[in-house]
Amino acid sequence: MTGITPRDFRYHLNWAQGAGRDGWSVIDDYALVEAIVQRRDGFGGAARVLGRSAEDCRVRWQTLYPAEVRSIELQAVLMHHLRASAGLPPRASGGLP
Repeated sequence: MTGITPRDFRYHLNWAQGAGRDGWSVIDDYALVEAIVQRRDGFGGAARVLGRSAEDCRVRWQTLYPAEVRSIELQAVLMHHLRASAGLPPRASGGLP
């Protein structure tokens, strides 16, 4: 267990997406997470989709989802939060978040 609650993690995500997010939009954040979590393209694949460097994608990933807090539960919170922030409809249950 990470010691961070889903609620605390949502606060972290709100902070990470706040002012000064280094030019990353909510849609960019969602595309990054989708490339890494769902398509398993890695940072290189995410970089091709987003038109950014793999290093930029790696740094943003670490900002959104620090290694110290990674868990399946928080991965679901991450995906749900970004989908909602981007104005995308929720995913149907039974698949990946």
